[in-house]
Amino acid sequence: MTLSIPDPAATPGAVDRVHPGHAARAAGWMRCRDVAAGQEAVHAAAERYLPRLDGQSDTAYRAYRDRALFYNATARTIDGLSGMVFRKPPEIAAHPGLNPVIADPTGLGDGFRRLAEHVVADLLTTGRVGLLVDHPPAGGVAPATRAAALKAGRMPYLAAYPAEAILDWRLMRASVEALSGGGPVLAHVLLDEGADETGVMRRRSLDLDPDGIYRQRIWARGASDRFTLVAEIEPRANGRPMTRIPFVCIGPRGPGIDVARPPLLDLVEVNLSHYRTSADLEHGAHYTGLPTAVITGQRLDDLLPLAVGAGEAWVLEAPEAKAFFLEFRGEGLGVLERLLDRKEAQMAALGARMLAPEKKVAEAALTAGIHRQGENSALAALAQAAGDGLARALDFAAIWLGIDAATPARATAPTRVTLNTDYWPQPMAADDLNALVEAWQKGAIGHDELRRSLMRGEILPAGTAD
Repeated sequence: MTLSIPDPAATPGAVDRVHPGHAARAAGWMRCRDVAAGQEAVHAAAERYLPRLDGQSDTAYRAYRDRALFYNATARTIDGLSGMVFRKPPEIAAHPGLNPVIADPTGLGDGFRRLAEHVVADLLTTGRVGLLVDHPPAGGVAPATRAAALKAGRMPYLAAYPAEAILDWRLMRASVEALSGGGPVLAHVLLDEGADETGVMRRRSLDLDPDGIYRQRIWARGASDRFTLVAEIEPRANGRPMTRIPFVCIGPRGPGIDVARPPLLDLVEVNLSHYRTSADLEHGAHYTGLPTAVITGQRLDDLLPLAVGAGEAWVLEAPEAKAFFLEFRGEGLGVLERLLDRKEAQMAALGARMLAPEKKVAEAALTAGIHRQGENSALAALAQAAGDGLARALDFAAIWLGIDAATPARATAPTRVTLNTDYWPQPMAADDLNALVEAWQKGAIGHDELRRSLMRGEILPAGTAD
């Protein structure tokens, strides 16, 4: 649909804006991405992370860089922390009508767990990820009903955007204030979608127009230096215009558009410092590790060339002549080795801090089991934030499918996505198990709650159906 409503977001300059929060964090996100990617990415960045020594030629600098070993504690920490979160599969409580979306949330054949793993990995790496809930139109027109969408196989999908791709955003109150119960609502988001197969750069603008109706604008830049508007769309949910932008931005503390500090940024900085120390150690070892033959007190004109080996002998005629091997005996390299050990210990401590309790818990809770401390940790807060963001995205998918309109009273429970926050496995105690079964036998809890409790207590394997 072509828009006729004047809107500042539709002006060409809107697609070039970068939010100050994005600009302030962009360099940190780049460091986090490169370090998490490993040695190849860090080496490719060259002097960004490893300054050139004074007087080094290009050839000497490449050798200096290539000798350096990158010890990727950051990637291992991200993998380990993510593995703790997904030690148990996500628990999802949602309207049955959302089951097709949960089965294939991205429309690419990936399951919900794969999407959740992607969200958690991005939160650990940069502390920010966005989810756009969209609906592919069929023949230019979105299906009018949920049944038609299911029949046509055109279900809503969740598209993930990394922190770097969320270029600009704006909150608005004014005429749409009532839509959010009195708080600010998201009125504009600018997303960078990179280049397509032809090399054309694309950006997507999500806006509430002055009438409070959700619009999308697609911008493209080919050979020219400017983006041009190539498409304007009015998405419709269940045949009706939308009054909210179906975009969820997630941070390490929960859904929200504000930019947060990457949770592992301190670890990344120490990791890069460790890399530079490694470069200096390898550089020093390269020039001092091999003994060097030295002759003093003798003119070498008649001796050259000199060969070294078991079958060779040097005859020195001058009485004061000496021959020996020059070997490094200083403590400089030992200092570098100790620095590496110290920084590796710092990285281990920084990674473990994600699992440490963020606030003191009551003594009674400590006696109940140290594994409960993980539920108060930064990692547990991040897992909760990811679950809350994914649940909000599913709520937008429900709007696309008209589930809210079909069940205005919301007879079903609110959408919930629960990720594991128990990072210290400890089976349920016998007394707790007996009390749980007794409560089930007396009808105090249902069969589903019994099954979930047994899985949480490590009695039943995760994912047990009945």
